[in-house]
Amino acid sequence: MPTWPSKKTGRWVSPRLSDTYLDFRYLSCALGELAYEHYRHSDNLVVRLNPPNMQYPAGRKVEVYAQAVRGLTALEPDPEKQLKYLDFMD
Repeated sequence: MPTWPSKKTGRWVSPRLSDTYLDFRYLSCALGELAYEHYRHSDNLVVRLNPPNMQYPAGRKVEVYAQAVRGLTALEPDPEKQLKYLDFMD
C-alpha cells in the first residue's frame, strides 16, 4: 500500500520495497509566449483548442475564439466530444 509522498523526493513510495509508486514527468509549454498566427491552421486538435491561451492582439479576441471553434468542429466529428472540448476554451 503506498504512503504519502516522501518528503525527500515528493514521490509516492511503496513502504514494502521503498520503490517509486508514482512518478510524473511532463512537458511544459508557455502558451502565452506563442504567436496564435503560427498555429491557427494546425491539424492537431489540442493545438487548435489553445489559441485563446496564446499571444494575440487584444482586438482579435473574438476572431481567435471563432478560429478555435472552427478548428474543433473541423477536427472532431463527434458532437458529444465537441461539447466536452468546448469547455476547455472558456
